Amino acid sequence: MDKYNLKNGSELIIRNATLEDAKELIELLNKGGGQTDFLPFGKDEYSLSVKELQNMLERFSKRDNLLYIVAEINSKIIGMLNFRSNNSKKTKHVGELGIMIDKESWGLSIGTHLINYLIVWAKANGITKINLRVREDNARGIRLYKKMGFVEEGILTKENFSNGKYYSCVFMGLDLEKK
Repeated sequence: MDKYNLKNGSELIIRNATLEDAKELIELLNKGGGQTDFLPFGKDEYSLSVKELQNMLERFSKRDNLLYIVAEINSKIIGMLNFRSNNSKKTKHVGELGIMIDKESWGLSIGTHLINYLIVWAKANGITKINLRVREDNARGIRLYKKMGFVEEGILTKENFSNGKYYSCVFMGLDLEKK
């Protein structure tokens, strides 16, 4: 668990997600789907049930190349980050991150804190590369990822369909052996 003082005076706590967090996480993700068009699901479209998310959190807690963390302010979960890898000896050193922060908490550097936490954890757990996908028109996200050292590695066309339009995603990576 890490604690940070935010510029609005609040205290941010970043910690591993627990089974007890599943219901609140689903509520946050369903809310987030309606706050931004950049998630792969809309409002109330998050597909896992509480039990399914608990099962996933249980799996994450048992492997050294999976991470699911939450960001809390005043005992309320306002953000999350997960890092997924697989168990293959050839690729367990690399994985993809997903991140979501409640829009009411944007602009407080929570994304920076979550990604920094991931980087420290990844280095301690033998991860040498972190990948992510970000929608091409998510300028705020792309700016954050570049600030954190991620570089653009490719474009995935027609990855997202929203409001009658297709969007491409920028594939970005962070080589931890260079950071």
